[in-house]
Amino acid sequence: MEDSTGWRVRRYTHSEKVSDCSSGWGSVTGSTCSISSLSTSHTGVYWCESESGESSNPVNITVTNGAVILDSPVHPVTEGDPLTLRCLYRDPKPSNLTAEFYKNGSLFQTQTTGEMTIRTVSKSDEGLYHCKHPEKGESPQSWISVRVLRPQSVFIDLDLAVDLSGMTTLYVELKQNPDKAKINVWLPLEEHEVMGVKHRALLSQSVITGPVWSSVLVSLIQTGHAEVQPKPRLTVQPDWPQIFSGENVTLTCDLPGEKVTNTTYCFTSDNSPPQASDEKHYIMRDIKVHQSSKYKCYGHRNHDQEKSDWSNEVILTVTERPKASLILVPTGQMFTGEKVTLRCEIQGHTDTEWSYSWYKDGDSNHPVHSSDNKTEYSFSVVESDSGKYTCRGERRSDSQRSEVSDAVTLNVSDRAQAVLRASPQSWLTEGDSVTLSCEVRGSSTGWTFSWYRDKDGHLFNISRGAGGSYTLSPAALNHTGVYVCRATRGEAAFHTQYSDKLPLWITGVSPPVSLTVSPSRVQHFITDSLSLSCEGQSDSTGWRVRRYTHSEKVSDCSSGWGSVTGSTCNISSLSTSHTGVYWCESESGESSNPVNITVTNNVILESPVHPVTERDPLTLRCLCHHIKPSDCIAEFYKDGLLLQTQTTGEMTSRTVSKSNEGLYHCKHPEKGESPQSWILVRVSTNPADKAAPNLVGVVVGVSFAVLFIILLILLCCYRANKGLKQNIDQMSQQNRQPGAEVTQNGHTLRHADVASGSTDVTYAKIELKTKKPTKKREMASVNADTVYSELKHNTDKGFDYHRVEEESSVYQFCRPVEAALMTSQWIRTELDYEP
Repeated sequence: MEDSTGWRVRRYTHSEKVSDCSSGWGSVTGSTCSISSLSTSHTGVYWCESESGESSNPVNITVTNGAVILDSPVHPVTEGDPLTLRCLYRDPKPSNLTAEFYKNGSLFQTQTTGEMTIRTVSKSDEGLYHCKHPEKGESPQSWISVRVLRPQSVFIDLDLAVDLSGMTTLYVELKQNPDKAKINVWLPLEEHEVMGVKHRALLSQSVITGPVWSSVLVSLIQTGHAEVQPKPRLTVQPDWPQIFSGENVTLTCDLPGEKVTNTTYCFTSDNSPPQASDEKHYIMRDIKVHQSSKYKCYGHRNHDQEKSDWSNEVILTVTERPKASLILVPTGQMFTGEKVTLRCEIQGHTDTEWSYSWYKDGDSNHPVHSSDNKTEYSFSVVESDSGKYTCRGERRSDSQRSEVSDAVTLNVSDRAQAVLRASPQSWLTEGDSVTLSCEVRGSSTGWTFSWYRDKDGHLFNISRGAGGSYTLSPAALNHTGVYVCRATRGEAAFHTQYSDKLPLWITGVSPPVSLTVSPSRVQHFITDSLSLSCEGQSDSTGWRVRRYTHSEKVSDCSSGWGSVTGSTCNISSLSTSHTGVYWCESESGESSNPVNITVTNNVILESPVHPVTERDPLTLRCLCHHIKPSDCIAEFYKDGLLLQTQTTGEMTSRTVSKSNEGLYHCKHPEKGESPQSWILVRVSTNPADKAAPNLVGVVVGVSFAVLFIILLILLCCYRANKGLKQNIDQMSQQNRQPGAEVTQNGHTLRHADVASGSTDVTYAKIELKTKKPTKKREMASVNADTVYSELKHNTDKGFDYHRVEEESSVYQFCRPVEAALMTSQWIRTELDYEP
């Protein structure tokens, strides 16, 4: 290196134009200029200049106030050399080093390490570069220049041992020194005439890899007139061992010593036809898996169609681009202050292979968060965080990216509100059951609930659990009070707002005093008057009317919302603020059953103030302000479902049962709908009411039993008559001949005797018996209609009826049967069945 004495550092800036270091912006030591503290005014172009006016290459210097700068080389980069760019940050250094690198304003690469490397620089890499950090900001731009080495002429002395006439190519062995490594190169001759043993050949340095070599010819090979072309070199960008589908891949076929404009290039692979190109680059856009193969190329000159050798082979391995998946924990509605986690996963790959980025609302160029070692992104949410989130991974080894995940939706509300309800109602009789249900409006997963009781403005926890209900069974008088609830979830114990306060009243089975409401209904129109009286079987002196509303809480009639006369409270003009629960209370703290009063406009439901007794009738009316009740066409609803539509505005249930209990309201097609009112059905305690169904059952049962017996007797009589008629018919046929006789049980009765009017009348007792089947023969001879008769002689004169005594157990027959054969004779029979 020559002496730099006499050289000085100069610069050009927009403010000072051209100036020396000694002019004040730096301190000079020999040929060195030092600047102790930089400012933006030092931004400019700096160079060295001799006393004679010679100059060095200029250098651009940029000073910024920002937090980010680009670390780039000061001097031009030589083509074929590597280039590394870094994004540097002002203190403090961020934990997240992810940086985006831009060339000529377009995104070039994103690197989690904050460093980008181009392994082999080409002229196409020349341009304006800058980097950007998602939190710190972006650097100024810097121009990166790429220097191309021009071929230098090198004269090599060739010691010729043979005649070179007709030779176009020499194969020489070049060496720097005898003890150094050797390199073999094909060298085309620039001159074709050889004048002697000495020949000077003009060679191009671009043919030789490495430094400028001195050379000695050590061998000579004659190749005739065929000129050997240099072998092409095939390279691939990006130069990754594994490429994801969808990437753009460029194959470059370099043919030394040839101009691109004079050459046609051909690219081929094992599984695709050759592709010709006038350019030495072959770009495969959106590459697919089936394009995995071995590739090679060759070139041929356009002017003489001479073809080069095949290039080296490069292997492309293309795999499906993996897709990221994003999981939101927890799912569902979120609230301000809660912590959420976005977990990004790439199936089939290990977490250590990737760095991750999360995006919001489809903006995949500007991540909301990036991490080079964590798959989870956790943060406390606010309403503005609502949106659709995605993620993707970037492989650390080669900066290839996965596909963007499907979007997950994050919904964030300002606050979480607990809602408390009582079922079936908030006022009940001692011994009943009531369930308090707590829920979070708009969300149902992951909550733990707590119930509190308000005592003198202080909340006391009474229960806690994962279920959303708390049951009092049976309810006692001391359960009367005001209750609230709230919910909690998450490791950080995120709490909802407390629910509104819910009063719960439990009264005795038979309170000594009841509250009478006039007019007697639950719902009332605004501006109407209302009278509330404490009445009982005994003296109601000392009882007062009290109420609970959301605004005033518990207060007396005398506190201003009504006028007191004895135990009566009068409200002259109702407003919606009078909506609440009213009851009577004694000086000792005893209470009547509470009554719910609702004040509204336009439409109300006329329903009973107190519970309806089971089996009583129930009439509901839909009343419209300033409209006659009969003209108020109404739909009646129970528990939100349409029950009836009535043109008279009135609905009646003749006999109420427990199943009629529920929330009722009515709706007018023009005026709107009424508030809801709970109708409670009280089980009857009257023994007569309970016995009535049993009595009816008994009567019905007895009636069926008597009817069955009558039918059975008629059936028996029919069968008896049928058998007796058959026997009489048989005897009648036999007695038509003179001397005919009927024999029964060994007694003979002659027809002639009867015809002659004999006074000896025989009374017969006929028994129908079912004989035991002792022998098969006897069973075969006995007919089911056989009548067994026992004749008894009676010598009494006249018609004397024989009294038949009941035997064993049987159906006594039914009616007297007149026998044609036995004149003026009654036969009584018994149906005896032997066991």
